[in-house]
Amino acid sequence: MGSVVTDNSIFSYRYLTMVNLITLGTELCSSAAFSYLPPLLLEAGFSESGMSTVMAMGPFLALFLLPVMGTSSDRCQSRFGRRRPYIAVLSLGIIVSLTLLPNTKLITAYFTPYFTPYFPEKQFGLIVLAACVILLDFCSQVCYTPIESLLSDPCKTETQRNRSFGIFSLMMSLGACLGYWIVSVNWSETVLGFYLGGHERTLFSLLLILFTFCFILSTYIARDPPLLDASLEDIIEVNSANPHTALNGKPVLKPANGSTIASVPFMVSATQKTLSYRVPSRICIRVKSMCSSLFACIPRPKIDLSPIKGTLEGIRTMPKAMKMLWMAHLMTSTAVMGFRLYFTDYMGESIFSGNPEAVDGSLVKRAYEEGIRMGSFGLLLHSIISAVFSLVIGAVITRWGAVRTYLFGMVLFTCATFVMLFMDGIVFTLLLASLTGFANATITTVPYTLLTGYHQKKELYYQDSDDTGVHGKGADLALLDSAYILSEVISSFAFGIIVEMTETTGAYIACSFACGLVSCFMVLRIK
Repeated sequence: MGSVVTDNSIFSYRYLTMVNLITLGTELCSSAAFSYLPPLLLEAGFSESGMSTVMAMGPFLALFLLPVMGTSSDRCQSRFGRRRPYIAVLSLGIIVSLTLLPNTKLITAYFTPYFTPYFPEKQFGLIVLAACVILLDFCSQVCYTPIESLLSDPCKTETQRNRSFGIFSLMMSLGACLGYWIVSVNWSETVLGFYLGGHERTLFSLLLILFTFCFILSTYIARDPPLLDASLEDIIEVNSANPHTALNGKPVLKPANGSTIASVPFMVSATQKTLSYRVPSRICIRVKSMCSSLFACIPRPKIDLSPIKGTLEGIRTMPKAMKMLWMAHLMTSTAVMGFRLYFTDYMGESIFSGNPEAVDGSLVKRAYEEGIRMGSFGLLLHSIISAVFSLVIGAVITRWGAVRTYLFGMVLFTCATFVMLFMDGIVFTLLLASLTGFANATITTVPYTLLTGYHQKKELYYQDSDDTGVHGKGADLALLDSAYILSEVISSFAFGIIVEMTETTGAYIACSFACGLVSCFMVLRIK
């Protein structure tokens, strides 16, 4: 892992596809779960506002922890790299939540005797279900940040950026396609559903198996050099004038700006050059090896407040170019996220005239369930269009420019949602839903391409920043992702309240249209 990989291998389509399997798996779980979970929460007994609150809690927590995690990953000194330890921990959270969700009733039945004095059985069951949903939502949203950093770290040219994030967007779209297809199938009528115990268990079992496979294969193949190996080539130089300079008795490495970044009591290999330091005794090496084996899979960041301090400093010193990009990403993501999150509920209630609270087996309940499956099929078409556009979006950005490509996707989204407000035909609604896929491809590609470009030309785009030193690539990607996370909080809380006030799920589409319209003007302000 310490060797420097060549551009030809690390930017090959094969390597990028294999590394982005974790992207596919994460989006698979996110898309399938969050087109299925809102109706599941409603059926369990949550109100529209209660369901919206639960769906917003995961992103709300991520909003505060995401920038801290981005800053910490920039400084992570794990021998497994800077990004992979965080991907592993968050993926473990997804696996745990997928395991618990179909078993919430069993968990409730087992622990109810212990909690009966404090909670009624039904209330305790709702708490368990909400906790699982929040865990899945939090981990699946936050997991994208270290993945994006892993792809962005080696990029040096515009072609490399376009290819890396083009494949990233493609794999997100493919994951969404697979996720929505899984939800659209009635597994209770299949042989697999018979053996696995019904629709819900089959759905979550498939998600768990597919995600685990993608996670293991992707993290095994990913090339994520440790902090010193990754940075020595570009920014570190030894203080040759005084090679014996020490900090607390240890040799010191200094970056180009002269500040101390690390003290290394052992030999470090980078770009086939060896920097020699004091070598510990054999006993110390063996003890260290034993400890490393015990804690191999656990990242060991220093316990201090520097990540939080760095995050606050990064927000304070955010340059104007990034502020405009952040605000545009917030509005575009709010529009698309709100549409994807509630489109199935809109189809079930507004188009099919169903009722999620009706008695099982009743006509309106069957209509609602059919609407959910048809809504998932509409989001499947949305993801197919997104995947196809992702294949050529790099060439489109090169020809049209990033901002025009961004604007094209959002204008098309705004027009589609506007027409949807006045049309209630099933086929026509599905066709309009498919057109929104262009916007999904742009919001998962263009903002990250632009930000990576900003980092390649910091002297141009960051010249108005008070302190560019705190704006590491991982930290800035985390700040940009915080806009995406905040968009889910806004769409969950605000859209749910508006629907509660208007008493129609058509308000979901109206809110998406309004946000899309505002976002078009915000995109025009991007540099």
